[in-house]
Amino acid sequence: MSYKNNGFTSIECIVSLSIICVAVYMVSTSIYSSYNLVNSNEKNIEMLNIAKTYIEDMKYFVRNNNIEQEKYCNLKEYEGYKIETSIEKSEDYYRCYKIDVKVKLNVKSMELSSYITK
Repeated sequence: MSYKNNGFTSIECIVSLSIICVAVYMVSTSIYSSYNLVNSNEKNIEMLNIAKTYIEDMKYFVRNNNIEQEKYCNLKEYEGYKIETSIEKSEDYYRCYKIDVKVKLNVKSMELSSYITK
């Protein structure tokens, strides 16, 4: 008995190539998604570092200056980031201040708060 295999090898090649194409597509989309996630996290870390720096600066400012106002606000721009800082005197505690720092970049924003006593 002899079997006819005239079109079978070409079908095998087409199926194997389609499986390889699907595998390559899945790997490339996961790599692209990972790249976007790393890029996004890099901006978040940079925003967090800027906010921490400004919180420490505001703590130093409160400790070493005599603030007469109930509320102090400041708006700065640094390398495309909009940094909004505010110091608010707490009415519940003696010589206690609340420090808020909000960092914005396009749509993203990050806000850190801290309390300090003199």
